[in-house]
Amino acid sequence: MDSAITATTVLRGTNSGQWYVGSESMSSLSTPHSHRREISQERDLAHQVAAADPRRYIDETLSVEVLETMNKQADEAIASIVDQLVDEQVAACLATHIPQELQDQVAEQQKELEELHRDLHNSESRRANAALRTSHEDDSLNTILKQDCTDLMTEYEIPLVSDSREWNLNRLMQFLGVKYQMVRDGPATTGMGFA
Repeated sequence: MDSAITATTVLRGTNSGQWYVGSESMSSLSTPHSHRREISQERDLAHQVAAADPRRYIDETLSVEVLETMNKQADEAIASIVDQLVDEQVAACLATHIPQELQDQVAEQQKELEELHRDLHNSESRRANAALRTSHEDDSLNTILKQDCTDLMTEYEIPLVSDSREWNLNRLMQFLGVKYQMVRDGPATTGMGFA
């Protein structure tokens, strides 16, 4: 074969182990070291440019992601502060615009609604419990809610039973060793040492 045959196909480089596409003559592959060095430098430059693109892409992507994350965190912090300020302002406006008598009336109506909700729950539970049959022994009973937990206090023989549900629940949890205390504002909890 003639050493001057032109290579138009992909050739494998001998030193670097990389593919080389070219139209150089086969004889140029056996040229002196200076030409090989030029080809190697061109390849290195091409690899550096190709390697720089992913780094630049990664840098740009990371900077965009960091900015998005920081914007999201800033928006959440601002929303939290705004919510807190709105709550404070609404409470201040309610105190000045709604008389205490009306606020007490709203609190009383909320208490009545809670009682009605409890009564409805108990009624539905009684109806469901009445439908239970002995043939389905695995069916569980539905709960019946008591207003003040006095039965539990009596059953566990805990002294100082009160009309206050919170007081009785706190005493029961204290008796059972539960560290959580259901503390509510009001005269029922001040006697226990809670403010």
